[in-house]
Amino acid sequence: LSDDYQIFFNAIGELPDLSLILTGYVKNKVSNEFHLFISRTDEAGIPLWSEMLENPEGFTYSEAFDVSVTPEGFVVLAKVADRTSLIKTEFTGTPLWSRTYSWSGWSMWTETSGKITRLPDGSFIIASVGYMGEIMKTDTSGFPEWVQSVFMEIVDVVPSSDGGYTAFGNGPVFGVKTVPNYIPQIAAYKTDSEGNGGSCVHSLIQ
Repeated sequence: LSDDYQIFFNAIGELPDLSLILTGYVKNKVSNEFHLFISRTDEAGIPLWSEMLENPEGFTYSEAFDVSVTPEGFVVLAKVADRTSLIKTEFTGTPLWSRTYSWSGWSMWTETSGKITRLPDGSFIIASVGYMGEIMKTDTSGFPEWVQSVFMEIVDVVPSSDGGYTAFGNGPVFGVKTVPNYIPQIAAYKTDSEGNGGSCVHSLIQ
């Protein structure tokens, strides 16, 4: 890229051959636009190729927050304009498909805006920052199966051995007693296999 751009990376993933995939964004210092950026290196960290995603017409912002390596390529968790998105590419960076979901917000207490985890069956569990923290389960093609909204600044969601999930972030969490005069608070929220767990969540998609 020219000197008009600054490059920022948010996440890194490792391939079976020990090469690396890096995701983030580039900022155009002239136009002040943000563009999603992915780059692949060899096992020594030497760049092999890089791709900048041109924003759709009228949009001035896109950014990659996390990446998952699949047998067919990469799935990037991103924000395009003001919406959470998944973008799948080949190992060469060529886009295969993209999905756009709900409005994506900004975290007050954390430095992340989402994490994606590929599950053993090839589907995905996603933590994203919306009006509240959101947990989303998609199929292998990125289509939502369910979405749950959790009242906390979500950082990550991981599968548990019983088939459910545990979300982590910063509280307070609805229905949980808070520690006086201490904000933020560490929050952990256990769900079943469909994201249910009690009064702390608001289901967005049944």
